[in-house]
Order: sequence, then structure tokens, then C-alpha cells
Amino acid sequence: MAGIFNKNTTVFLKGIRDNNNKEWFEEHKQEYITDVYEPLCLLAKEMGEQFSDIPTVVYKASRIYQDANYPPYQHYRNTMWIYILHNAMMWNQTPMVYAELSADGMVFGFKISKPQSYVMENFRKELKTNKAFFFDILNPLKEKYDITIAGEEYKRKKSCEDSEIEEFINKKTLYIYFTIPAGRELYSSRLVERLKEAALDFFALADYFMPFLIKELPPEAVITEEKVQKLKTDSSPIADKYGGFMW
Repeated sequence: MAGIFNKNTTVFLKGIRDNNNKEWFEEHKQEYITDVYEPLCLLAKEMGEQFSDIPTVVYKASRIYQDANYPPYQHYRNTMWIYILHNAMMWNQTPMVYAELSADGMVFGFKISKPQSYVMENFRKELKTNKAFFFDILNPLKEKYDITIAGEEYKRKKSCEDSEIEEFINKKTLYIYFTIPAGRELYSSRLVERLKEAALDFFALADYFMPFLIKELPPEAVITEEKVQKLKTDSSPIADKYGGFMW
């Protein structure tokens, strides 16, 4: 059985990266539609529809056309993406599951790329008072996927006496992801099922972060040790209580 992507997918993305102009794109437009856009939309649907029972969750696949109103003023994107997140006006401030496809392969995982500063401060406070719940989500991801933990850091390092949480305390943004290089695994017929499973796994991080979008967390929203067992069985109890955190 053929995979959802193939060698032509990454060949096209390399081509548009090296030839970002209307003439080249128009000559290869059908390749974009057949080998990139249509399979990307299908993958987004396969992953996103798993969350259809959660009304606030939306998913989106990008198109290649770059917004001419914003720099770098290119005609086209050379990376394509899928986002799965709780519906929000400011997507880049919202925790999400994402897949980013380029000529080099795919990056897949969780990110919060431009959070308000108080969001990460709420995260730090929660880590210092109850790190167990966060690591109950993170450690299984470490065991199952070859993840990378990254993100922009504060220039003035924040103090932390706990070595287990130290790498997170200084983060201004947070990315937790794994990579699939261009090649056999990316073109495999098993890719869709693998990414559907990964979307469910990584969305637990998005749910974990949603309460931190409230500037002042109400006392009952703070995760205590007594709530850990209940939280393990609920996808997003705090988000449910406070209305899904939609703007």
C-alpha cells in the first residue's frame, strides 16, 4: 500500500524552496496539489477528526500561498503545516499539536510558540508546586518517541534548585517534538496511523497548558497532589470547567 506522501512531495518542497517564484510554481502546480496539498489535508482530517467529540478543538492544514502583507514577502511557503488546538483567535499564543512538512522531512509534536509571559510564569509556578503531573505526561512521550525539548530562553537565567525541572524554568517558549527525515519512514503506508496516535499522545500537553492561559488562576484551578489521580482520567478538567478557554 502506498504512503500518503512520496518522494515527489519532498522534491516539490525542495523545488519551491530553491525557486520561490510564480513561474516555477505555475509549472509545478499540479505536483503541489497532488503530492503535497491533498495528502496534507487528508492527514489533517485523519488526525483532527479524532477530537470531534471535543467541541472546542479545531484543526487546519496550511496552503502554500504566503501572505504578501507580511515579511519576508515571498510568494509561497516552503514548509507546510497542520495545527490541532482549542479554538482561539491568536493561534501562535495557544498550545497546540503541530506537524511541519518540509523538503527535509517532518517535525511533529507540541508547541506554544509566542505565549504571553504570564502563561509561562503560571507553568513555572505549577512545576514548582506539582511537577508530578507534568512528568506523568512527558515521561511516556520520552519513552515512546525520540523527542527534542527546545524553545527560546530568557537571557537572564531564572534560579531553580530542582534539577529535574531546571530545563523548563528558563523557557520563554516551548517545543517538544520528534522528527521524521525525508525517506522511507515519511513515505511509509504506516505513517498516518502513527501520527494519529502521536496526535492523541501529544494533545495531552496542549490540554495541560490550557489553564495557564488564564492570567490569574483561580485557586480551584491549581493542580494539587490530591487531584492527580482524577486528572489522569480526565482529558482537560480545568478547561472544561472554565469554558474551553476560547478568545
